Amino acid sequence: MLFQQDLVARDYPLPDFEALIRQHRIKAFREDAIYAGIASIPRRAANLRLVIDCLYNQIETFFVYLNDYESVPDWLDDPKVVVFRSQDYQDLNATGKVFFAGVVDKGYFLTLDDDFIYPGDYAARMAGTI
Repeated sequence: MLFQQDLVARDYPLPDFEALIRQHRIKAFREDAIYAGIASIPRRAANLRLVIDCLYNQIETFFVYLNDYESVPDWLDDPKVVVFRSQDYQDLNATGKVFFAGVVDKGYFLTLDDDFIYPGDYAARMAGTI
């Protein structure tokens, strides 16, 4: 698993996480909230949308890492979605899903994949079993 300190150790540029938190109006991470990280590649854009649509009502904030997307899909312009692009940082492949994990200090942080279809109660069931 990749954490922020691993990114620093490898000289990858890190975002100003505090500024991103303010920009996306994340007031505070909550103990009872479920957050999710997911990475995607362009050929799976439709799958990414299916995953987010399926879990939208259960996730407080999605942290989406787009690897090699030429642009950010319009439908990701959503208050519940924080987007990172490989062009701004580095192509982290699937590891991009944990890019923001070290910043979420309360609640649950689930990692998702854009090549899975999740049941509608997945996030709630996962958090309920932890």
